[in-house]
Amino acid sequence: MRLNMMKNLIMVFVFLLGSTAVLRAQEDIVKFEAPAEDARSSAPAGKAVLTIVSPNADLTLKGSLYGDLLSGSTEYAKGERRKVGSDYHYVVTFSLHPDLDMGGTHVETLTVSNDYGSKDCSLSLKMGKSYTGRFEIPVELICVDEGKSVYAASNAARLRFISDVLDELTIRFNEVTLVKDGQAVASLPSYITSVRIEGDAVIADFNVAAPEAASESFKRPRLSVSTRKGESLSFALAEGNRLDNKSSYQFRILRQVTKTQTVQKDLTFQEALRQAEALEAKYDFEAAANMYQEAMDKVDCPLEQKEAIRAKQNRMLLARKLDYYASVAEKRGAQFETSNQDSAYYYYNGARGLYDKLSQMFPERVSYKEKAGKLIEFIINEFKNTGQKEVTHNNQVITGKVTLADGFIGSIAGVHIYEVFSMDVPRAKKVRNDYRCIGRTDAKGNFKLIIEHDHPVRYLYFYRDKKVIPIDETTRTLNVVLGEE
Repeated sequence: MRLNMMKNLIMVFVFLLGSTAVLRAQEDIVKFEAPAEDARSSAPAGKAVLTIVSPNADLTLKGSLYGDLLSGSTEYAKGERRKVGSDYHYVVTFSLHPDLDMGGTHVETLTVSNDYGSKDCSLSLKMGKSYTGRFEIPVELICVDEGKSVYAASNAARLRFISDVLDELTIRFNEVTLVKDGQAVASLPSYITSVRIEGDAVIADFNVAAPEAASESFKRPRLSVSTRKGESLSFALAEGNRLDNKSSYQFRILRQVTKTQTVQKDLTFQEALRQAEALEAKYDFEAAANMYQEAMDKVDCPLEQKEAIRAKQNRMLLARKLDYYASVAEKRGAQFETSNQDSAYYYYNGARGLYDKLSQMFPERVSYKEKAGKLIEFIINEFKNTGQKEVTHNNQVITGKVTLADGFIGSIAGVHIYEVFSMDVPRAKKVRNDYRCIGRTDAKGNFKLIIEHDHPVRYLYFYRDKKVIPIDETTRTLNVVLGEE
């Protein structure tokens, strides 16, 4: 238990250091105007109204006295988000707390934040008054080309666009609009056989036998996306790719913080490759993978080297996943240590196996071998009965079907299913990067999950749902209604 306490203290310390560094960097990109009294409007007697205006659609407002001011409505604070033109208005109505009656003034500390940064301020809110502030973090659209595959249909080709902000996008093929503000366009030229939306994806199918398909503009189209806020992005198929028969291309449209603070030197291929190798030597797997990608994207990257570089990049991505899941498994083992010995054993043993794989990949890095060895020793000492018995557990198989609640906009096809670690509903923007996808539904909403016996799963999240679903080792069938709370 002493080992466990020390481990938790170290993890908390590292987390706090990392969080502090991130927050310092974020302070430079937040544009914030602290709320001030707004003479243009008033509030009912005994109430104060606070409005934060922002172009960002995903703000969280927290107060030191009331917690989440938007979703955690109480008799003293009620919040809502409204769309006004191209901005969002986050409106919180405060009622005077009887225990804080200080001559008609209500004192509150406010934190305004989203995934990219946050700001704190102190407020003095007088009843009968309205206050307005502004929070903005500039963001831009980026496109990730996820490559080419075979589309098994005759005289046909396909483009697929995936985005967490699909509801806000307008997508164009040359001068033809495929999607307008997140909705598929009904009237299309004959050479576009269909455009449909499935979950967070736009799927556009093309007839390559049509006369228009013979033109160079069809085979090498100009693709563009934009939002009503003025964000826009143009891109094309990768060099050498063409929209030909049985070809399919996938693009992922993302938002990221606009990088205006620093101007970096445009690296050559050799410089980018050396930086990637240096990052790999430091075991900074994610940064190394990104830099290998940058090296491959350089115009002077030799074609004959791309496959070898891509193999190095894939190795870094795999190492990053193994390292992340090993850490998560250790945390889960600690959570179950006092309540469920079997689950604790399997999580710790799963972490041990992952560290073993990392040790095999990087034999020169003794820390992975040491972690695996310490976990073996810990398992033998703490789980003697469990560790000595022969493991005969089978993988858990769960089957089920997804349907939609009334009024819920979406599709039952291709819904990604994630393993999460609590009943807290994860943010849609973060779930793809921070959680493990363990399955997806077919075209009719059916799914089959195989839960490995040495990596049990206790919570499932179906993408874009409003809830997390708990399961246990006895769960065999599961029917899920998306949008039902």
